[in-house]
Amino acid sequence: LEILQFQKIFALTAETIWRRQNPNFKKLPAGFKKRTALCLRTLETGSTVAPLVLIREPSLFGGAASDSPVEAAAVIHHVFDAVSSGRPPPDECPRGLFADYARFGEHLSDDETLEIILPNAVGTRISSQVRARLHSLLDESYEDYVDVTGRVLRVDVRRREFDLWIDGKRNLRASFAHKQESAVIAALKSHASTLFRVRGRGEFSPGGNLLKIVRIDEFDAAPSYELAFGAGSPGIGSAVKKIFEDIPEAEWENTPSDLAERHDHYIYGVDGE
Repeated sequence: LEILQFQKIFALTAETIWRRQNPNFKKLPAGFKKRTALCLRTLETGSTVAPLVLIREPSLFGGAASDSPVEAAAVIHHVFDAVSSGRPPPDECPRGLFADYARFGEHLSDDETLEIILPNAVGTRISSQVRARLHSLLDESYEDYVDVTGRVLRVDVRRREFDLWIDGKRNLRASFAHKQESAVIAALKSHASTLFRVRGRGEFSPGGNLLKIVRIDEFDAAPSYELAFGAGSPGIGSAVKKIFEDIPEAEWENTPSDLAERHDHYIYGVDGE
């Protein structure tokens, strides 16, 4: 059970890291979860050591993303090492996953511990006290990576804050640096026609709801397609339905009855094998 839970937090952490490294991609690469799975190769009789090996195809990933599974193991190690030492978790730790982290080792008795050992690193132990500390962190607000898109509606230059209208239904307060002032004011002037994407650090409630943006690292105009297909836009089904409604009934009567079976013939003039 503990190996399965470790596999879960490893996969979730690797996914979180990949998404942060590739913010312009909405979907994970095909087979990401399967090809970042951990494999228990051997387990010697009487041994309490379970060596886990990462099985993946390097060609699946590109650039910095190829290191996300390796980084995931290091992040998990950093989380438990910081918590066991009484230090605050480092910024790169995915706080939204701490509930899953806290379940690692929950089937052990109070006097049993687990130890995570990485190559070339000192092992870190997970005990009932460490899990209790993780559970206590779940009741606290926290800061984590944030990536949101919206319209700038109000700017307070004196306080260096602005309101970002997101999801088409709520305002989010954001703090900006002095050097970002001109860009924020320009965004306000173009709020009717331009969405802006904000990436940085946000403050979250214990339940994981984003409360405000506390630091902006990147502030850019969103691609035009996000305006065209933003919140409230009709879905693709509605668009297809509208196209079909505009086709005269007489044209439907001319549609071949075997169109689905012989589409290559009617589209390209050839029959499939």
